[in-house]
Amino acid sequence: VIEIKGHHFHNSEEMTNKLMAGKTYLFNSFIKEILEKEDVVLPVAVPDKKFSYADIGITFPTITVTQEIERKTIVFDPNAQANDGEKNGASVGSGAGGRGGGVGLGGLAGEGGGGPVSGQTDLEENEFEVYEYQFVVQMAWTPRTEREIIEARKTRLEAAAATVSENSEDSQPVEGAPEDQ
Repeated sequence: VIEIKGHHFHNSEEMTNKLMAGKTYLFNSFIKEILEKEDVVLPVAVPDKKFSYADIGITFPTITVTQEIERKTIVFDPNAQANDGEKNGASVGSGAGGRGGGVGLGGLAGEGGGGPVSGQTDLEENEFEVYEYQFVVQMAWTPRTEREIIEARKTRLEAAAATVSENSEDSQPVEGAPEDQ
């Protein structure tokens, strides 16, 4: 089992109003990617080298732990080094208060309204109030050899081609049947 503990800041009022904050954002971005992505590039001996996560043995991504979205203050130091003890130059402290609008925060919070709370006038230059969502995601991993990965890819592509073929046959008009107008 692979376990990933993480957090994201895509929880602004705008994202919440779009129903795209917290667990929903996590599912629609990370979990969905693991389930659907089919262009994972691996250094193997096949022409296009593109695989799905299932091909390489990663399956059943599940959000196992979630917490309520929490308002926090982040002190961001763009000059901090990674080994300074503060991950990515940011330190987080708990904050209080209600929800506010997001205005984006470049690389720290990412695209999509994950940035500071609007109307922050009493904060220092490098302090930002954000809404943090913490989570734990687990997924199963069955180690596979290169040959097994290539075979899993081949099986998946054959099944997809068969499904497309079946769907196209289903949409063909039946001889002698009245056509829809």
